[in-house]
Amino acid sequence: MSQNTCCFCFGLRQGVITLLLISLVGTLNNFFTYRNSNDYSESVKFVYTLQCMVELPFIIIGLIGVFRSKAILVSTYAYYQIFRLVFGIALSVDVFLSSLPFSDDEMAFIFIVIIIAVLGYALSAYFIYVFLAYSRQLREEEEERKEFRQLREQEEQIRKETSPLLSQYGYGSTSN
Repeated sequence: MSQNTCCFCFGLRQGVITLLLISLVGTLNNFFTYRNSNDYSESVKFVYTLQCMVELPFIIIGLIGVFRSKAILVSTYAYYQIFRLVFGIALSVDVFLSSLPFSDDEMAFIFIVIIIAVLGYALSAYFIYVFLAYSRQLREEEEERKEFRQLREQEEQIRKETSPLLSQYGYGSTSN
């Protein structure tokens, strides 16, 4: 079993729980902020509210996966995050390309925006890696438990098959 860490200091489980709780708080904050704000048009409020309503079930699925040690649920959240990352990059590229050409005055600002966006996407990709690594760790643990159960069942079967033979030759019971 691998002992990976999140952010070089937390265990994967603690890191995943922390990331999910931060996502939960952020999503709930965004939901109530956009929904109750008068600063945005109704279409913007609708899009952001819908995004929060889609994200919330995935966060809950991820939390259930962590607390019940279910790799498939943690993976589901990670795959959703992959979709969000790819969609976000595609949307950013589309907005960038539709805004061309930029004036010389705008280029410095655009350059800074691009650097921040790339750093944000890289951080998102790292967090996706953390979720996938934890999911892999859970699958390995599930496989170890399954193998251990199979060994116990084999041991019990051997004990049942050999007990009469041992008793026949006077060695008594082999049960513990």
